[in-house]
Amino acid sequence: MLRSTPSNLRLRLVLLLVLALTPLWGLIVYAYLGLALSGFNLLVTGLATIWALVIIGFGVVWLLPGDSSRSLGDDAQLQPYGQDELSQFAQAFDEMTASLDASTGERTDLSPSERTLSELLSELPGMAYRSRNDRPRTLEVVSEGCLEVTGFTAAELVGHGPVVYGQLIHADDREKIWRKIQAALKERKPFRLSYRLTPKSGREKWVWEQGRGVWSAEGEVQALEGFITDATERVHTYQVLERRVADRTRALSALYNVTAVASKSLDLETILNQSLERVLQVMGLELGTLHLFDEAKAGLYLAAWRGVTMERLAQDKTLLPVDLTEWVFHRGEPLVLPLKGEAALLTMPASAMRMRRAYVGVPMRVRGRVLGVLTLFGREGQRFDQEEVTLLDAIADQIGVAVENGLLYQQAEQLAVMEERSRLARDLHDSVTQSLYSLTLFAEVGRRAAEAGQVDQVSEHLKRLGEIAQQSLKEMRLLVYELRTSTLETEGLIGALQQRLDAVEKRAGVEARLVVEETVDLPPLVEEGLYRIAQEALNNALKHAGATVVTVRINVTVDQADLEVSDNGSGFNPQAVAKAGGLGLISMRERAEQLDGYFSIKSQPGQGTRVIVNIPTRRSWSRPIVAISELQGES
Repeated sequence: MLRSTPSNLRLRLVLLLVLALTPLWGLIVYAYLGLALSGFNLLVTGLATIWALVIIGFGVVWLLPGDSSRSLGDDAQLQPYGQDELSQFAQAFDEMTASLDASTGERTDLSPSERTLSELLSELPGMAYRSRNDRPRTLEVVSEGCLEVTGFTAAELVGHGPVVYGQLIHADDREKIWRKIQAALKERKPFRLSYRLTPKSGREKWVWEQGRGVWSAEGEVQALEGFITDATERVHTYQVLERRVADRTRALSALYNVTAVASKSLDLETILNQSLERVLQVMGLELGTLHLFDEAKAGLYLAAWRGVTMERLAQDKTLLPVDLTEWVFHRGEPLVLPLKGEAALLTMPASAMRMRRAYVGVPMRVRGRVLGVLTLFGREGQRFDQEEVTLLDAIADQIGVAVENGLLYQQAEQLAVMEERSRLARDLHDSVTQSLYSLTLFAEVGRRAAEAGQVDQVSEHLKRLGEIAQQSLKEMRLLVYELRTSTLETEGLIGALQQRLDAVEKRAGVEARLVVEETVDLPPLVEEGLYRIAQEALNNALKHAGATVVTVRINVTVDQADLEVSDNGSGFNPQAVAKAGGLGLISMRERAEQLDGYFSIKSQPGQGTRVIVNIPTRRSWSRPIVAISELQGES
């Protein structure tokens, strides 16, 4: 059949006009010639007119729609589809409508847009629903996606069917979900929920739900509408991320704790014991050891242990397999037992084959050098994973740094002891030894004078002997006091100065007074500086000035600390001593300047000495603590 395109329409009109006007040509010729019309001519004219009317009527029927024809509009509208395509489309549309009618049991007069939306919802990975606002979550309408989410069909879930959706929600989550929905409805806000669901398969899954309330004109909740989708994979991914974050936090916490131990103490034994205790807490274990390498003996020794007594170790040598520890130390790499491949046991020490508990040993490295081995023991059947081994490897290296610092501190202490011994030896040689030598000389001269009967000289020599012995006693008491442990840290500045005056000056026959006008707590840095300056000034008064009266004044306010040490000794010329390079005066001045303080000394021969120090405490409090080590290093 021809289609009613514009070109076909024009062709039909031309043909219609030709057929309609053909019988009229004779009339046109008669009229043109001006001939009179006869009776025959009138008959012909009538027949021609009837012919034209018939042709025009037929043309109208041909062009307009009828039982066996199509209109232009209908034919153009159906042009994109063939007869078979149209039939398939209509059939699919009817099937979709019937499916929706069967699932909802309600409307059968869905519009095409509503049918398209329903078809779209059925393809989504989840279930759209409309339910009552009751605890059982009675469903009124649900999409076909419910089968994938719950394992039940829409017919089983809708209304008072055999399955109630609310019973599929995990028992521990039902009340929580109900409260959240009611709270959202109260504020007329959408609700978003995440909870556990027990589907038909019995395997628990997580679902995510978003919905809202439907209100009547009177403001009452008529129903709930929303969408529910399977969120199990997303929740599991989130849980994995949470575990990783927790593991990373645990690792950082362990490293921080080990670093904190090293920063709080430089004592090697404290570092080892507390570090091992922190590691066992992080790993949730009870038994662990730390071995260090002794360069003098060229071997490893047990430096710290937890979870076992020395008596038990002495009875059972297999508790701590030394060959495994040595293997880790010499290889410089971690060892984890049990091994994944049994063939690797052939290259392991003999203890590896007998080991029943879980074992991990990691070397403690510092700048490419292995200082020792950290060893942990787990329960039988336990396995240390790669992340735990990596964490222990990092912790072991951090312990190695702390151990090196502790060893350096021990060496520094030993060096300080040696230097102090050397200083005491010099002081003994310069003061006491010379005094004893002088005593020997005067005693010999006095003996000879006595034998010669020179009584006056004997008396003079005995007097000198007494003076030298008294001075030697003062210096000996001073040296003995310096050998004692400093009381500054335990007693504070005031207590340490009072003990010094009681132990040295007063026992040496010197009238010593400590005057405290006002005081507040000082930081250790300031107390250390003031104490060392006062100690140096008192030493000078005792050893060189021959003073019989010494006074120490302390006045400490929030802004400034004032110290004054005065004596009634022989005095001296400060300019002359400064030019001669007196180390005592230089040391006191440097200590005061390091604390941003002011130092002055006032003295004249025969008029005693006054040492004055002013330190601005507020600025000194903000100075770095590392300066303490610089002060302690001075003599």
